[in-house]
Amino acid sequence: MKTKNALIALLAVTSLTKGTFAQETGKSPLMCSVSLTTPKCHGSSDGEIDLTISGGQAPYTVIWGNGASGTTLTGIGAGNYDVMVIDSHQDTISGPITVIEPAEIVINGIVTDVSSLGSANGAIDVTVSGLLETYTYSWGTVDGSGIDLSTLDQNGLKIGTYNLKVTSAGGCIVEKSFRVDLSLMLNFQHIQQGGSLTPDNRIVYPNPSNGPVNFRNVAMDDKIEIYNTYGLLVKTLNAQEPTDLPTGNYQVNIKKADGSVQNETLIVR
Repeated sequence: MKTKNALIALLAVTSLTKGTFAQETGKSPLMCSVSLTTPKCHGSSDGEIDLTISGGQAPYTVIWGNGASGTTLTGIGAGNYDVMVIDSHQDTISGPITVIEPAEIVINGIVTDVSSLGSANGAIDVTVSGLLETYTYSWGTVDGSGIDLSTLDQNGLKIGTYNLKVTSAGGCIVEKSFRVDLSLMLNFQHIQQGGSLTPDNRIVYPNPSNGPVNFRNVAMDDKIEIYNTYGLLVKTLNAQEPTDLPTGNYQVNIKKADGSVQNETLIVR
């Protein structure tokens, strides 16, 4: 976006964001008109400053604070840029020129994890800030499912990583990934409150464990499956086999001979 206003000073300019500054020479004043092109996006370096010099006595010398020369400064981001203009009589005008940029686009989201393996009740509640204009968005995933492409907020998701891309009307793009996992909140809350997962209230114990665990009311012909937080099966065993799991959080599925399934979360420290 280019801007241009008029601002006249008899001596050196001390602060300038846009416009014109001048030095009185006794003949026609040495003047410099400033035209700004602001960066397209927050953090981009595609801004530009153009100077139009008049008055005084040509030829003119332009010296920028960053070492550049000439009446045009390109490829710049937000910031202050000092410039000095000198004519052939050694009259000068100088001043900082301030280049501003659009606000940063920020994506935030609250993730609700799935309640159990195989469930499709995960959710992502998204907030986009920093935009004064309309924007478009798109969702994608490589290992999840349940995306509704017509809505920004997502519901009915399975375990997986979900990628959101937001594009402003001006073409600025911001992306963010969200991970929907298996919910361990109930067990975490129980432990944080000083509780102990023991044979009295859990099938799997001790819980938390340092690796090995025992199983309560599990028959020899019951099948025990242990999954990690990504939903991947890491171990299949019966009640008499050792577990010896590395540190992490796990979902334990106990498939009974009658076809029923019991689920518990195991925490290994």
